[in-house]
Amino acid sequence: MIFLKSKLLTSCRFRSISSVLSVVILSLNLDLQEIRTPSRTSGMLWVKKLGHYCITVEKEKADGWILIFDESIGIGKETMLLILDIRRSKIDFTRPLTARDMTALVVKSRESWTGEQIFTEIEYCKEQLGHIICDNRW
Repeated sequence: MIFLKSKLLTSCRFRSISSVLSVVILSLNLDLQEIRTPSRTSGMLWVKKLGHYCITVEKEKADGWILIFDESIGIGKETMLLILDIRRSKIDFTRPLTARDMTALVVKSRESWTGEQIFTEIEYCKEQLGHIICDNRW
């Protein structure tokens, strides 16, 4: 759990977190037989599992969902489509939005995205959330 929190709350690399945890255990004179530090691959696996949960968990159907789209991230020859969601009632207008304010609803990649494919993803979002607020007619 400490590995996962360290990764989510800092910008440290997985390998660095594993090393830092080893140093902390040694510094506190803890018995290494009882406490093993997770490897970087274990940490990566847990972050992926958490991400999968965040995307697949059932969302509350309600009014006032706002979607934020991003199709600018390229991975090799593919382009990532990211759709984030946030309830209008949860927005604190005294500060800018942060990643923690929103959750990922769709994370998919393709070589290219057409308007029709994106529209299909919006329809999926409507099924998951209910009414969404948009700046266009859908």
